[in-house]
This record gives sequence, structure tokens and C-alpha cells, in this order.
Amino acid sequence: FFSDETTRPQWDVLSHDNAIQEVAHIANGSHPGNCISVLRAFNTSSQNNMLILQESCIDSSGSLVVYCPVDLPAINIAMSGEDPLYIPLLPSGFTISSDGRPYQATAAGDGAST
Repeated sequence: FFSDETTRPQWDVLSHDNAIQEVAHIANGSHPGNCISVLRAFNTSSQNNMLILQESCIDSSGSLVVYCPVDLPAINIAMSGEDPLYIPLLPSGFTISSDGRPYQATAAGDGAST
């Protein structure tokens, strides 16, 4: 649900109820869910230069998603190797962790814990 671009408008106010497209994907580790992504929200404005920078991490303790809005000039500064010290970032995010009990599949096979 949280990693699906089509469902993101249901939980992320930064998408402004618009579809999201991943425009860059940088793998960060051996797990396919560990990555840094640059996302763009589709809207009717042709002047939309706001992007979403997101990092996702998954390991045995849980998952972490951190994201923030960033404008196109700031992405260009970071990608060109200039000092990103003055790029303003206000990150948001969430973590999903286990309840501490060992994983046991339910009879229905959905793996949900109670």
C-alpha cells in the first residue's frame, strides 16, 4: 500500500490527490525495498517543479519511509555536486515495526498479527 504509486494519493497530502510517478530510483543495499526515489505528482499545472525525495529502508526490525518536498532547482544543486547545505528540507515519514513476537502465519495465510 505505502510503496504503490497508485495508492499514494490516499495517504500522502503532498501528492494533492494526483497520481505519482517515480522519475529516479537509486538502489541502496541488497533488498529491493532499500532505495532513494525522486517522485513527481501529476497535476494540471504546467509549471509544477515540485518533487518528492524519498528514502525507504527495510530490514528484519521493520520498515522506514522518509520523504520531503523539494523543488527542481534544489535537486539540480544536489545532483551537480554543489554544497547541499542550504537546501531546505523538512522531512516527514513513518516506521512500521514488528510487535516483538516471532512471525507466525495465520490459518488464512495472510501473516497478519493480532
